[in-house]
Amino acid sequence: MYIDWTKHISDQDEKISFEKYIKSCKPLLDHLVKLLQEKYNSLESSELDPKMFDQPNWDYRQAFLNGKKSELSNLIKLINLDQQKGL
Repeated sequence: MYIDWTKHISDQDEKISFEKYIKSCKPLLDHLVKLLQEKYNSLESSELDPKMFDQPNWDYRQAFLNGKKSELSNLIKLINLDQQKGL
């Protein structure tokens, strides 16, 4: 599990308890990963649309989409417990 999940907890017993709680929420987190992945895929397909390049500010739109994709990717990594060590 990434340290980001528990770095705010100093007490070891609380940390272990919170890790168990997060693991118990795995079905919810798995569903959230699917939802975020759908949004990511939608962004991927929208940036391949040739109409996007018809506008004079397409480069700013591309930068905006890249930022959104980056944040979605980071969130997916954080909540996808199967991809994290120790599970």
